[in-house]
Amino acid sequence: MFGFALRKNRKEEEQNVREREGRKPEEAKEARQKPKLDIIGFGDEGAGYGIPSNERIHIALFGETGSGKSETIKLLIKQCVLRNEGFMLIDPHGMLARDVLQLIPKEKWDDVIYINPATSLRYGRAVRINPLEHLTNEDRYIVAMSFVNALRNLYRESWGDRLEAVLRNAANALVEVEGSTLRDMRMLITDAGFRFNLLRKLASKDTIHFWRETFDKQYRRDAGGAAYNKLDKILATPLVAAMLDTPRSSINFADIMHNGKFVIVDLASGTSDDIAAFLGSIVMHMLYVEAKRRIDRLESLEKPFYLFIDEAHLFSSFAIREVLNTLRKFNVKVTLATQTINAFSSRVAEEIPALCRTIICFKCDRETANMFKDLLPITVEELTSLSLHTFAFYSQGLPPSLGIARTRRMEGKEHDWQEVARRSVQNFGESVSMERYIPARSGIYPKDLLPIDQKIIYLLRNNAMTKEQIISELNQKYGVEQQLVYESIRVLGMNHIISSSMDIIDGSEQQIFQLERYAYSTYFATEYVGNRTGSEDHRAAILCIAHLLWHKLVYCKIDLGDEYGKHADILSIDAASYEDSGNTVYDLKTWGKVSAIEVEVDPEKHEEQVYQNWRKNNEQGFDVCFAVLSDEDKQFIENLLSKHGVDGRNYSIIILARSEIEKYYEQIRTKQTRAIKEDELKALNVLQDGPATIRRIHDSTNMSQDAITRALNSLERKEIVERNAAEKRTSKINPATGELQRKKSRREYFSLKRDEQRDEGNEEYVQEDDLSSFSDDQLIELIKDPECKDRDSIAILLENRGYRVRFDDGKLNLHRRSYTDRRKFEIPD
Repeated sequence: MFGFALRKNRKEEEQNVREREGRKPEEAKEARQKPKLDIIGFGDEGAGYGIPSNERIHIALFGETGSGKSETIKLLIKQCVLRNEGFMLIDPHGMLARDVLQLIPKEKWDDVIYINPATSLRYGRAVRINPLEHLTNEDRYIVAMSFVNALRNLYRESWGDRLEAVLRNAANALVEVEGSTLRDMRMLITDAGFRFNLLRKLASKDTIHFWRETFDKQYRRDAGGAAYNKLDKILATPLVAAMLDTPRSSINFADIMHNGKFVIVDLASGTSDDIAAFLGSIVMHMLYVEAKRRIDRLESLEKPFYLFIDEAHLFSSFAIREVLNTLRKFNVKVTLATQTINAFSSRVAEEIPALCRTIICFKCDRETANMFKDLLPITVEELTSLSLHTFAFYSQGLPPSLGIARTRRMEGKEHDWQEVARRSVQNFGESVSMERYIPARSGIYPKDLLPIDQKIIYLLRNNAMTKEQIISELNQKYGVEQQLVYESIRVLGMNHIISSSMDIIDGSEQQIFQLERYAYSTYFATEYVGNRTGSEDHRAAILCIAHLLWHKLVYCKIDLGDEYGKHADILSIDAASYEDSGNTVYDLKTWGKVSAIEVEVDPEKHEEQVYQNWRKNNEQGFDVCFAVLSDEDKQFIENLLSKHGVDGRNYSIIILARSEIEKYYEQIRTKQTRAIKEDELKALNVLQDGPATIRRIHDSTNMSQDAITRALNSLERKEIVERNAAEKRTSKINPATGELQRKKSRREYFSLKRDEQRDEGNEEYVQEDDLSSFSDDQLIELIKDPECKDRDSIAILLENRGYRVRFDDGKLNLHRRSYTDRRKFEIPD
């Protein structure tokens, strides 16, 4: 039964072909001499069965788990390798990908691009992809549209017009700004401050109008939340975030297709099937965009490229249909494998025979057998009971081919797949630090900061610097890769920790970087809170040590009394380091060991506390250091700890000169830098754009209302924000009685205190230049202020938005032209 291929009558078929093509018999004979075949299986005697390469378009493989589909894919890929024809394999489960790596001979390893998010952990490097990247301005909206289509195909069951509008406008905005990433899309949707700064860089009026005028009013709550959830589910997976969080892809898809690279996408990284499907869809999206560019390079169309999709049922049916229907036009030949035709929607399933010229069917379920019973040479019952590694096939062609064949186990495992993978990520990957994406222990390591980030913050503490100056300083102290500095500056800017401006330096205009205002409060706070403040000597000594560590660019966290004695007076952490040939080498992507510094200005008075401090920090695995003011205090601590059986090698003691700490007495007697916590900083970022209610802060940050209330109350106590209220009066006619009903309501909002809104040394009220970007409520709050110098401009804007504005004897009369929505505010003289 096995080992044969059925064809139509050859002479009759050849005659039909000659008649259709107008060729003479000898020309037809010459044309069919030595055709290149793509072998798909073997007969009983070992003869290969194949389909003409020039007739091959797409192939669909169906069969139960373990029936032999993977062996057929490996056979097809092996032929691509031997012919130096480029291909991409997408394998959600990983075993096939690793088998294919073992098939590639060593002399071709440099053509292998291995994509697997888990290489970030295994090798410290990964191939990184930016799905929003584009080469030309003409491409950017194609990229945006294709990316949104990839998301729609992934989330089709929960997709809607409003969700698509948010994601489409987000993609359109970000492709206008070079270097934007998928994480920026999440920030655009949730962070009002980030959105305000980004919109200044856009040129598209439609996109600007959506985000300034439409999003807040119509989309923020439902569609904005849905879009955030879709993106957050993806980016909350550290390995995925590390792979996609890059301004530029580390691979070039034009080079891949033109020069025939071997791309192997291994998605077996411990992620869920839907995340694996998303990553596979993103890679297909990048290939799709590049394939469409081939139409402009006709010579590229002559060279085929092959796409293999294993476990195709994990991807959207509509995505598969789009790939099959579109890529054939650009000479990209797809092979997909799945277990059953039921994996696809009924509409796509019916189109598979038309979209795929070749059908290969191993032992399968009855529904699949029924779908192809008119094409394959055996009955439904025979299809459902085939032996393993045996398949029936049908291929359209002139003439069509059909028959039964077997697979053959592919040999060639003379090397470990990890050798090829390691070589590939060295060639095509980038260095990745997972510490940026996997949160460190809460309260110990600085949240969301790598050592390189922290050192740039400390460098900018007193001076603004250019990028070149930052690199020079860090090179001198640590030795650092330029790319690492560029990436850190980008992340710090995105998180509103640093900002940049242009300045004239050495006669030329250069970009300089400085800390944002509230970064000082976040990283250099010195104002004590609570009762645990200690004596004046104690506090001055802590400040002395902190300034020394800041100067040395060593991260330190001061206990300002809000930790209730849980941590040491100072926790200091530097970058991880090791010795190499007598030199210290620093890893600015990894935090090193924590040192706990306890200041003991009167150890004899607090004898028991000294030992408890050592024990508390030692149990947490910290290096313990005591800071004292005299040799006598040092000797006392050594004797005390010795009595408790503590080895002197388990701690260290430094002696501070009293003359040094006296420099800080004046500082602790005056107003200190106030500490700003994370929730407080989020609220402040919203208030930077203007007055806001708790509800608006909630919409902009996704913080809970309780957290917002606590943050605002704390900021009010610190005299950073102030609480205000606006009175709203409305009037309407009761349609039943005809009576005029008046209603007065009071709405509470918060704003920065006046001294927080002034530039240092400048008493003029600071307003944003672009008032047109403000909402109606923000403009109304501003125009209420008698000292606002832009009241005339704001009045014109409000008039254009349908309000009537009038000032009568110090009172602001403001109402909409519609009588039913009247507002009136009174401001005292």
